[in-house]
Amino acid sequence: MPTHSTRFTTNSPSALLTKQLRLADAHGEDAWGFNMTKGEITFNESVAYKVQILGTRITSINRGCGVGATRRATSRGLLSVANDLRAYGDKHTITQFTTAKLPLGTLDGHTAGLIACGFAQGKAYYRCRMRIGALFVLITDPKLNLSVDDPIIRATRVIPNVSQRWKSQIIARQLPLTFGGKVL
Repeated sequence: MPTHSTRFTTNSPSALLTKQLRLADAHGEDAWGFNMTKGEITFNESVAYKVQILGTRITSINRGCGVGATRRATSRGLLSVANDLRAYGDKHTITQFTTAKLPLGTLDGHTAGLIACGFAQGKAYYRCRMRIGALFVLITDPKLNLSVDDPIIRATRVIPNVSQRWKSQIIARQLPLTFGGKVL
């Protein structure tokens, strides 16, 4: 049985980001629905995938990510991954995994989704936009195929995306860009 460390080896950040880009290609603009009874997310009411609930991001009351556990979700086993992450956080003192309501800027939902994807061998995560914020789910359904056969095609999609994300993070934090010890 793979350990959490080996799961991240087989699900490198590049592979995880590739899955997210493929999911965006497949369903990025589609209308989504959530069926808590079946534990499924649907896209355009035509395809459904099994999911786990990771947490919520409520923007209307200025809260960060947190696991929005409900009795229905718990009774249907939809919080298994969230509970496993919480237990891993308890064991290794990772407060971002153990705190129910995180302050904004601590751990964003997209980062948490990528971590959960590697941790639980998920197919991808999805941010379900809602009027009051977002619900983050981990798609665990094996019928979702997000593989990329050609590594060159993968590189042309992933590298620019990662590069842009790093640039955005540097600008957001107002960090100086340096090269060879000199500020650019």
